[in-house]
Amino acid sequence: GGYACGWYNSYNWNVYHENNYDQELATQACVENLKQSLNKFMHEQRYALDYFYKKFTSQWNAPTFQAMITNEWNSRHAENLSPLADFFIYGTGRNILYGIMNVYHFLLFLCTGVFCWFSRKGWSLEKAYFILNIFGGFLFHMIWEAQSRYYAYDPKGEERAKQLFPEGRVEKGTMNYVSSPEEAIDGANICFIFTEWAEIRAVTPEEFKKKMHTPLVYDGRNLYDPADMKQAGVEYYSIGR
Repeated sequence: GGYACGWYNSYNWNVYHENNYDQELATQACVENLKQSLNKFMHEQRYALDYFYKKFTSQWNAPTFQAMITNEWNSRHAENLSPLADFFIYGTGRNILYGIMNVYHFLLFLCTGVFCWFSRKGWSLEKAYFILNIFGGFLFHMIWEAQSRYYAYDPKGEERAKQLFPEGRVEKGTMNYVSSPEEAIDGANICFIFTEWAEIRAVTPEEFKKKMHTPLVYDGRNLYDPADMKQAGVEYYSIGR
């Protein structure tokens, strides 16, 4: 699917591939790209403001501070989860906890801002350390590359998939389920095919090229002719053929 400003967009993979996997050339290309980005931010302040505003509002920090993700990891290797654990890790309880933590997270930032405002006249090293812990983490997330967003489509197995990978934050980003394969690949940087339902077969090579931001497809079901995909301009890897 689409991606917000500052989110992972396969740049690190693409720049390495475009420079024939030459580390020195890839490094030079990255440095040059950073210079261009910084120059654009400096000379187009409105663009820079809009960019970081969208990055902040779409990314922010994980309100559960990785607690839900860690429990989900552990549950994958545990047998006979209790109904209570299943409720909070995969069920409605998960959404309830996220709602509570979102409010808590908002109050944390709000109170920090109020504290800074009323403490501005009595500045001290101890207070500076506290501010550094709060806003240092915020600044880190603003300049660091964000995580991936996954969009999945399966007309038959979606309910089971949601039990294993619930919508929301996952290990390396966010998980979303969509109503069509076209919606899943719209603006995407990479596509993995694991099923062979008619709805997926109906997507033409030309649609992959038109809809995807980076037309890169890994096909685990061998649904397409490599020659057709190449002709359409899609980088296609047919696994097991």
